[in-house]
Amino acid sequence: MADDRSRSREGLQRGQQLYAVIEFCTDPETLWGKIASGHWHWLGVRQRQDGRRHFVMGSPPVSRLKIRAFGQAVEIGTSRDYRTTIEEPDSHGGTSERWYRSAEEAAAGFARIIEELESGRGTSGLFRVRLYQGEQLLSAKLVARAWPNEL
Repeated sequence: MADDRSRSREGLQRGQQLYAVIEFCTDPETLWGKIASGHWHWLGVRQRQDGRRHFVMGSPPVSRLKIRAFGQAVEIGTSRDYRTTIEEPDSHGGTSERWYRSAEEAAAGFARIIEELESGRGTSGLFRVRLYQGEQLLSAKLVARAWPNEL
């Protein structure tokens, strides 16, 4: 029987595989669900010649990682009727909320957040962005940003 350290970072040796299972999926919602379960790490993206992206995951996770944290932004004079939320799969239901003065400002903020998340460089991330008016969900977008770890 192998030493318990053989699968740990302490016993890591050159060429050792960190994850017992490597799995691929093409659907960002599937990726979200697997990462949110806590049983998988997102390892990267493989871009196929036909343009399709294959998300690469490893299990069991070596450690729980937090990709990025967002703060709450509330300005004086904003309405409690117009907001966007940003959620990550490992946030355990917690979200970052941004409040706006009008429906137009909220829609512009929603588009700006998506653009910023999609174009961000330096880290990978999986984000669910939502736009609300009151408690009514007006729009939602799942952003799967996978730079610089393309395989």
